[in-house]
Amino acid sequence: MKRSDDRILTTHVGSIIRPEALLALGSHKIGTPKDVAAYAAALHDAVEQVVREQVAAGIDIVNDGEYGKSSWANYVLERISGFEVRQGHFDSRDWLGRERERFPELIEAEFGGAYVKKPVQACVGPIKYEAIADVTRDARNLNGETVMMRAAENDRVAMVKILLAHHADGNAGDIINCTPLMRAAYRGHVDVVKELLAHGADVKARNAFGNTPATLAARNGYSEIESMLREADDIRLVDQPKFRAVRR
Repeated sequence: MKRSDDRILTTHVGSIIRPEALLALGSHKIGTPKDVAAYAAALHDAVEQVVREQVAAGIDIVNDGEYGKSSWANYVLERISGFEVRQGHFDSRDWLGRERERFPELIEAEFGGAYVKKPVQACVGPIKYEAIADVTRDARNLNGETVMMRAAENDRVAMVKILLAHHADGNAGDIINCTPLMRAAYRGHVDVVKELLAHGADVKARNAFGNTPATLAARNGYSEIESMLREADDIRLVDQPKFRAVRR
């Protein structure tokens, strides 16, 4: 978290206007992207640019402009389970006010005809967050980090377990190739380290400075974690398949 003793830091909340290049590939008006790879690349570039613009404007704590979300609020129903569409029952969109009747052409151009007359969704079961991959993508686009990295660094064991259960990448590195295991080892989070090791985290990985998880743990005096990591390294070395050279 950014702090300051000298002045009040500036930030903002809300959706920033998306670039046309991004909207042309996918939006709530034209639907989900047909070319997923092209949209992902355009989204990454758009977030990078909007962050630069916020910094240039003097914003201290920036965001991604909410570019990773398909809409201001309704995107949440794309990321959770427990809801179903009720065909024939439409949302009145009262929040649009009298502009719906006064400026129908503008409303349709801005939101799309299908959005203005959209079926409601009703909760019919337990609500569960499903879109871990989307959150991870948004975090990485904004600051090169994944949700897994932050969870590991901040000793959020329950979150680490949820992410691993959803097949999140436990070996993804940040801009200096620090993995979640490295962050947990460096901070001394024993339970997170155990959980990551149980799911095959790479004990041999090195960051941009040549450090492994074990050396990072040793640097801060976390001998228990260092021993755990070195033992895991030895076990995996023994378990590796043996290959015999064949002469021809």
